[in-house]
Amino acid sequence: MKSFIISISLLLGVAYAGDRTSAYNMICKPLTFESERLKCQSRIKIFTYFDTRALKICANFTFDNDKLSCLDLIGDKSYDGFEMDKCEHETFEVNRLKCLHERGTIYNPNKPACVPNEEAIEQISWSLKDLRSGNTSSADQRLRKLLEKFSDCKLQ
Repeated sequence: MKSFIISISLLLGVAYAGDRTSAYNMICKPLTFESERLKCQSRIKIFTYFDTRALKICANFTFDNDKLSCLDLIGDKSYDGFEMDKCEHETFEVNRLKCLHERGTIYNPNKPACVPNEEAIEQISWSLKDLRSGNTSSADQRLRKLLEKFSDCKLQ
């Protein structure tokens, strides 16, 4: 009963933000030990935003420690589709963690969605691969999103 009351009281602090709730449900809730769930909840409270696809990558890690480390890497970061594609296709978990760490940008809902040159080049490269493999709808979506981001950018 005591652990139930502690869990509910900690969850109330997490439940007010949808992204935190998603993080709790996907990462913390399935953890085996109550002590790990409490650690997980503490980490979630530090951040205000979690990218849903990044959470799915974290949730698929084998070990609880990797899941918790993953939360620290993805908290308050947003990822573009091409970045998630790259990270999801990494073979080993350690490479997925490294990919999540190296990619993404600090989440800012008011920031225009501009794309740095190297990311634009990489996204165009992925689109070319999609076209060559016959996946025209995926290439179309990537290129359309890239064009939208460039049209939203404001020159300073």
